[in-house]
Amino acid sequence: MSEGGIPSYDIVQPSAWDAISMTPELSAAAEQASALVFGSLSQRCDTTRDTVRCLLQLCDRCVFDVNFRPPYYDQPIVEEGLTAAWLAK
Repeated sequence: MSEGGIPSYDIVQPSAWDAISMTPELSAAAEQASALVFGSLSQRCDTTRDTVRCLLQLCDRCVFDVNFRPPYYDQPIVEEGLTAAWLAK
């Protein structure tokens, strides 16, 4: 935290959630889930972003965890997530 009380974050790359690939098991779990919680930060890499897009098609209720921490804020991803979301936090 800075002297002015502003928090800072070290968001490490790569992370396991940067490479979540679609699998039959993941698809089956999403189809049975009562809700899908997904975040904007996890979509900084194409692999996970593509998987999230597939999963959003399988769930009726999607909860979007929006992250505005620079440098990972991406307006098109946020807009797409808000459009798909049943609830945003």
